[in-house]
Amino acid sequence: MRIDNFYPTGAANAPFPSPSSDFALDKCSPYAWGLNMELGIYRCIGDADCDRWTYVTERQMLDAKSMRDALCCFMQPLDAQSVSMTPWQSKGPEGGCIGGTMGVTVMVTNCGGC
Repeated sequence: MRIDNFYPTGAANAPFPSPSSDFALDKCSPYAWGLNMELGIYRCIGDADCDRWTYVTERQMLDAKSMRDALCCFMQPLDAQSVSMTPWQSKGPEGGCIGGTMGVTVMVTNCGGC
């Protein structure tokens, strides 16, 4: 998991997860931040014949399920309206590795807000 970026969100004119750009510049704004994170798993594949590719593909699908399971645990205590996910994306093969990533955005209320 890594933090990718964050942006102002949650205003009436741009509800979460859309970015907000119309807010007063004071300690009460923005209403919240959208914190974008990326979850990923990569594996080295080495020289791959047909049997090895089958094994690697099975592991990649199990890794994708592990990522979904981890996100379910992560989201359990959160309000479902404050979490947004992007589709799982296959990555590679590149540099002898293969894997996948998912994006997760969480709304974080402005701590310095009013």
